[in-house]
Amino acid sequence: MRFRTLFFLLILGCCLVLPSLAPAQDASPLKAGIYQPADLSATALVAPQPDGSVLLRLWQGDKATHLGGFAYLGRLVPGPGGKQLTGVWQSLPGSCCPGRGRQEIEPLGPEAFRFTLFAPTLDRPAWPGDSGMVFRRIAGLPPREQTDRLAGGWRITYWYANLLPNGVPGDLTQGKLELTPQGDSLAGVWEGRPGHLNLTPTSGGALLQYSDPAAGFELRAQLAEEASGLSLGGAFTSTLGQGQINLTRQGLPASPPGPQISREGNLSGVWVDTRTGSDFFKITGSDKGFSFVAYGGSLERPRYLSKGRATPAGPERLEGQAQDQPNQCCGNQGSFAFRLLEPNRMEVTAYWWPQEQPRPPHLKPETFLLERTSTQTATAAATPEGLPQVIPSRTDLPGGPAGAVEVSFNPGPSTGQPGALFSQGGYGQRLELYLDSQNHLCALLDTSQGVASLCSDSTVSPDGEHTAWLGWEAGGQALLRLDGNQAAAAPLPGPWSGSAAPYLVGGSRWPGRSFKGTISEVRLWPQAEDPASPTPPGLTINPGASQAAAEPTARPSAPATHDLMRLWHPGLLRHAYAVDADGVRSWEAQGYRLEGPVARLWVKPVTGSRALWGYVHDQAGYYLITDSTTPPPGCRPLGLLGYAPEEKGPGRVELWGLEAQFPEPLRGGTSLDRLYASDSKTVDQARQEGYGTPRRLAYALAAKGARYSPPLLYDWSGSWRGDGWGRFFLVRRGDELFMFWYYANLEGPKFYGRYRLSADGKSAEGVAVGQPGAKARYYRHKLEFVTDAPTGPRIKLTAWRLAAPLDDGRLVAFKQSRPTTSELIKSQQRAPDQERSILDNMLGSPSPEEQYRQALEQARKAGRLLER
Repeated sequence: MRFRTLFFLLILGCCLVLPSLAPAQDASPLKAGIYQPADLSATALVAPQPDGSVLLRLWQGDKATHLGGFAYLGRLVPGPGGKQLTGVWQSLPGSCCPGRGRQEIEPLGPEAFRFTLFAPTLDRPAWPGDSGMVFRRIAGLPPREQTDRLAGGWRITYWYANLLPNGVPGDLTQGKLELTPQGDSLAGVWEGRPGHLNLTPTSGGALLQYSDPAAGFELRAQLAEEASGLSLGGAFTSTLGQGQINLTRQGLPASPPGPQISREGNLSGVWVDTRTGSDFFKITGSDKGFSFVAYGGSLERPRYLSKGRATPAGPERLEGQAQDQPNQCCGNQGSFAFRLLEPNRMEVTAYWWPQEQPRPPHLKPETFLLERTSTQTATAAATPEGLPQVIPSRTDLPGGPAGAVEVSFNPGPSTGQPGALFSQGGYGQRLELYLDSQNHLCALLDTSQGVASLCSDSTVSPDGEHTAWLGWEAGGQALLRLDGNQAAAAPLPGPWSGSAAPYLVGGSRWPGRSFKGTISEVRLWPQAEDPASPTPPGLTINPGASQAAAEPTARPSAPATHDLMRLWHPGLLRHAYAVDADGVRSWEAQGYRLEGPVARLWVKPVTGSRALWGYVHDQAGYYLITDSTTPPPGCRPLGLLGYAPEEKGPGRVELWGLEAQFPEPLRGGTSLDRLYASDSKTVDQARQEGYGTPRRLAYALAAKGARYSPPLLYDWSGSWRGDGWGRFFLVRRGDELFMFWYYANLEGPKFYGRYRLSADGKSAEGVAVGQPGAKARYYRHKLEFVTDAPTGPRIKLTAWRLAAPLDDGRLVAFKQSRPTTSELIKSQQRAPDQERSILDNMLGSPSPEEQYRQALEQARKAGRLLER
């Protein structure tokens, strides 16, 4: 008999929270294996654990998995006397009898046991065990148990320990794996990676091997099992170096602690208030959160001294509190909002009021700019020849969706080997500007759509100084230029994957690609640029044997910009927009949810720009953006949003406007909305969700992009989420409502309901059936649509039990059943195709009410009806 044990680990449909079923190394009162009594009426799987406990899975019958009846899983530990094993059991999905209780078994040697007591619930007395029913070991654990136990989804995290000096962790990479048993090992898919993944179980762990021949990348890791199988960890070696790797079960709400990798481009340093030049913020941390000291004059003898902390509060925004310190002026407390404008500039909005007093309701803020005061440096690790140099990187520099790199270099005599001028990122995140073995200028960018590769047709002269330029913009092109002339171009459908790994000047993470010439300067931009007239770079690197990565102390400032933020109200079914923290907070106070930045606008007029204004319709409530200063009919003005470029250009995107009228059959009328987006995927998805033809409003500056919240209409149809793992699917047909639902997955029991709608369409009543057939259970339901739910569509479901079968074949009809109430929350506007086809098939089947009447009649005629 062949046994499969993947299902053995499922509790409530999830195998991710259970310990390993691998045999324990320490002595155990029972051997691991399959146990059955003499009459083969039940089967038990016993798996001793490393901590001394024993996992016991018991199910009815002698088959490899339970096909009906009861099934449960429990953990047993030695009792007070040491002779018995005692613990709690929990029913498994698909068991006839959901519940949780207690159990106690007595080992009769290493290969037999019997139950001494069994409690059907935790709050009722235990039943005495059947002393004559002895479970004896008939087989060991199934041969595929190890591979089945490792199957499923995993989160992978790895980092390099030989990339930065002194073994400092670097290039943290994360992803997802899906493993499937194939014989004695598991084949895997690494999300977003095209290579081959194999995991081979070993004693106490597994061997992971991955290869991507096209990218010239291999990784090998010996993993040890941790946390009873919830994670695997160990060291790895790869084409790019060595480090540590960790696999954690997908679905766990936590992960083992990883390395504390700090990203350069953080905010640590001293910042000056540009209004005065003598007020400072000393910041320690990054855009993930920081502490700060605000002071006047100097820290040694400050005019005032306040300390606080800020945490993320939205895209490129942090918020925090601060207090004046004891024995310092001036006894105030403050509330701060920090908005990151550029790597060296941030906007601060501050409110101050006396300590130990509530914040005044009409307190006026002060808004000002901070700029870094000192050059941020990092020691460069150089070879004796000066190259390559490893330099800590800056956040979003160069940018993933768009960016540019320029390198001034002298190739020197040809070596016949490729040489990287500049590179960043490892496997799957590679950005590299290089000369190939024939001295052609080339570039590689890893994107979500594959590798973008460019190469010049002509070779680079070995004598003299040259300038190489690589610029890119997702949805547009990657452009390669040599000495001011275009050398190659390629479509770029997706953004560069981006990387937090250090910059490599004159080298690559891939072996054998060190540059043998000289490099005088590297310049980086966080956005696409016009190579003929670029703005000042975000970072300039001047390589040398002891030269640090330097940032200009007095960087010419580009025109100030701010984000056009989009918000969504799931109850009103409309969007709103804001360009500052106060505007966002005002909309959020009204129930709107922040989706993120749509685009960036200039704060002040710029040559070749036009103003954009915001309006809101007085009656319909929708938000409208236009370049006209005259309010549209029925609208009131909300003010200037910013300035948009008149024409397209590098780093600019099209800002589209779409209109929608959502029907409101239950609330009356229609809901009107205006959606503004610069992302083509959002525009396409919105059109599928009911928005009309997009109209270009203007060009705008590219932003990171806002997430899109598909509208969930206040009607019955669609997918709904219920209590626990319930998944409900509804469709309205005329004056009837059809509902189909299940728990955990489609392989389990299925339930069907058919209901008559009320005259106003806001409620429905009818009968539902679970597991149609001999084991069918029947319910009476009342569904009430909550039309005033502010956070999205809700349904109140009240249920009464009508009838249920007993094990002896009788049918119990309940005369005075107590109602239970639950809430359904809409999750998708349409049901998935498979579930929708099931709903469609219900139309031609006997209704649950007809099935209920037939079951009562048949039970009554056979004398099997029991009424309670």
